[in-house]
Amino acid sequence: MNLSNNLSQIIDDMNGGIKDFSQHGVCSNCGSCCGNLLPVSKNEIKKIRKYISKHNITEQTHAIPLAVQLYDMVCPFRNEVEKKCMIYPVRPSICQEFFCGGDPMHNAEAKAEHAKYPTVDMRSVFFGAEPVLGQIMRDMLLTNGGFH
Repeated sequence: MNLSNNLSQIIDDMNGGIKDFSQHGVCSNCGSCCGNLLPVSKNEIKKIRKYISKHNITEQTHAIPLAVQLYDMVCPFRNEVEKKCMIYPVRPSICQEFFCGGDPMHNAEAKAEHAKYPTVDMRSVFFGAEPVLGQIMRDMLLTNGGFH
């Protein structure tokens, strides 16, 4: 397959909702799946809190300071320098089960299974940051003088 065909296949897959960033079926550690908003159970939150306390884990930031406000939507436990999860042994089950190059049906089943958990803002829950949705609403109010 030539480069043009490869690029066409990648674009077709992404348009179809398939995003495989693995390298030959192995996770590339790109971090594209490491989001700040995740379905997490109360039990997982307890385990993660205990782990970050024991290991003195601090919040990781990923937004680059720009003139335009950006919101850090990357998981606060994603260490971009080392390309790894800082809470890997106790990461949420949604993270344990997901693989971007995996079977789309399995990923859909895992997503459905985790739908029973509330979606939480990881920065807010574990580091007390203002929830990102709150930041967006506040900024919209300040910028636009309210909702119209």
